[in-house]
Amino acid sequence: MIVFLFIMLLYTNHQHKAELRQAQELASRRDSTQYFKTRINDLGQVVSEQAQLKVTMENAISMGLLRESELKANNLKLVQSNVRLTEELRAAALAGQYDQPPVIIHTGDNTPCLKLPTRFGYQDTWLSIRTSIDTLGNPVYDSILVISKPTVFIGLERTGLFKKDKPVVIYTNENPYFATTAMTNIVIEDKKKWYKTRGFAMGMGALGGIIVTAAVLR
Repeated sequence: MIVFLFIMLLYTNHQHKAELRQAQELASRRDSTQYFKTRINDLGQVVSEQAQLKVTMENAISMGLLRESELKANNLKLVQSNVRLTEELRAAALAGQYDQPPVIIHTGDNTPCLKLPTRFGYQDTWLSIRTSIDTLGNPVYDSILVISKPTVFIGLERTGLFKKDKPVVIYTNENPYFATTAMTNIVIEDKKKWYKTRGFAMGMGALGGIIVTAAVLR
């Protein structure tokens, strides 16, 4: 009986410390964006990389990292992972083209003026912008089309020979106009059964040592 209580004490202490560490980590990240780094991969793509934040689903909800309203709205009973991103579309100094050759009219003092209305735009593989200027000189965006091709990897990153692999989340968007400005992630881990925890294993190891010692001394 004493040995069993000792095992349960080890388990409870270990579980409490683990939950405390997780709660402290969540509290430090709840109100701030998780750190992520940007690099160029071997394909020349801009990659946003972030260490995985592993939590139980209960803790994720209690700390506001998962919203029950979102789970209900999407008919989700269990979440395995969640990645949130904020991106900006950055495009500057694009060389547009007129739909038709522009008509230039010269005024009485020979000042060149563009005849209105007119239409022009810009288009490439990832971005299409169509604009016009009406007869009153008002600019109008007729259409804006942006193609996005994102990819998210959740896995283990090799860190070197004899080194432990690093759990990471990697995000990339093939569209070069997109830039990641904020990133957060959580990976849901199941709450282990008491008999599968490290504390229980430590207790059973201690029990085995006591039994073996008692048998030798008998």
